[in-house]
Amino acid sequence: FVQPFIRLLLGDAKAFDRKRRVTIRAVLSRNLPSKQGREDYVRARLEHGEQGGLPRAVPVLGRSGLLRTMLQAEGLIRIPEESEGLYQDTELDFWLMGH
Repeated sequence: FVQPFIRLLLGDAKAFDRKRRVTIRAVLSRNLPSKQGREDYVRARLEHGEQGGLPRAVPVLGRSGLLRTMLQAEGLIRIPEESEGLYQDTELDFWLMGH
């Protein structure tokens, strides 16, 4: 999770470039509301999916500054700004942190 920030501090202008993100396909475990007009990133962890299926992305909810949620999260779920959230069982790109 910290690696992009360190790369940015070391002068890597492309530290947060979307093309460099390592993502996997996953299925959202529950509805995830958001405010339209704002792009949101929600911390999440992965669980095994149904037999032979995609892994499940489980949101790790809490206040944004809580260290506990950062430690429990394995990645991020992006909610696009044109959306009012994502529905349970939606297939999405799960951004793995630390890669």
